[in-house]
Amino acid sequence: MRALFILQMKSFFKSAGSVFTFVLPLVLLIILGYTIPSGWIIPSVISIGILSTALFQFGTSLEEIKRTAFMKSVGLTKLNKFTTFITFLLFTLIVTILGIVWLLFWSWFLTVPVQFLAEDWGSLAPTIPPILTQMHWENVQWGNVVYSWIINITLSFSIAFFFLAISNTSESYNFLSIGYVFVVLFLGGVLLPHFLITLSRPESGKKLWIEYASLVVPHYWMNGFSIPAFGGISDQLRPIANFLQEIFPDSDNTIINNIINYPALQPVWGTSKEQLENIILPLVFTGIFTILGTTFLKW
Repeated sequence: MRALFILQMKSFFKSAGSVFTFVLPLVLLIILGYTIPSGWIIPSVISIGILSTALFQFGTSLEEIKRTAFMKSVGLTKLNKFTTFITFLLFTLIVTILGIVWLLFWSWFLTVPVQFLAEDWGSLAPTIPPILTQMHWENVQWGNVVYSWIINITLSFSIAFFFLAISNTSESYNFLSIGYVFVVLFLGGVLLPHFLITLSRPESGKKLWIEYASLVVPHYWMNGFSIPAFGGISDQLRPIANFLQEIFPDSDNTIINNIINYPALQPVWGTSKEQLENIILPLVFTGIFTILGTTFLKW
């Protein structure tokens, strides 16, 4: 087991896993964080980092041994399939934790010593006042944040396990993994927060297709839990609501209410339908993907 762990460590820095764990999330943080407020993009990027590590380290490593004679040769040693699986899992968990610490450091550095990351939506719409999604480290709910990371890691590993089970080639696995990362970026509330999508609704008030599509993206619900836990921004909603009321004095308050009631801007725990969905659905998706992965996986 120790030798397999050391082998994983040596191969990690030669693989794409190191890029998707340490480089890609940092690049996203710098590029997107210049326009999307830090209180929103920091937890989103950490979520992408956790997902990428699971897909491109844990999943890719298992995919490689799945399509080779490695598992057959394991029977000739003291190792077995369970030990091999646990070793890969533990190594990826360590890498995931290091990736989180890495992103937390740069997030702190780019908001405190160097005030580089955006603090509000003003860079996207200059008329919006700087009152929403500012990063206040003293308001971070660390207990809820750590819990969200644990659930996110579990969910991401289950998705990687499922992709591994239904993929016959490395190309198909990479296609599914890269595709899902892009889906999370665009439909998971990272690049396109849903209250901004709500503002783009037609006058009829009908939901856009992108709103329906997001409902089947597991990390949409995950981000709906982690963003308010990280930012502590729910108490900043009333000023922007008053601002919008001045812009739309004759409206029926639909737009304002959609923003105020947007789940990712609410307290983490609660009994509202949206809050319960953010808490329960990531666990449901984890169970589904784990069961399906276990059912279809063939070494």
